[in-house]
Amino acid sequence: MKQTTIVYEDTEQAILALKAPEYHACLWDLDQDLRGKLKHGHTMSGDEVLEYVRSFIANNVNLNEVS
Repeated sequence: MKQTTIVYEDTEQAILALKAPEYHACLWDLDQDLRGKLKHGHTMSGDEVLEYVRSFIANNVNLNEVS
């Protein structure tokens, strides 16, 4: 396996890069959840969908301690 070294001069950028897999997982989970709702139907209005997505992201970010 090849090894790659990336040097960050800003600590915040380094921390963000280290948390990228958790952000990816959160987006993957959201995508799968929304895919299921599209496939099997839902009864939410447009505003309710937006609230649901915001809540889903917030809960998953907190759950995975990404922030």
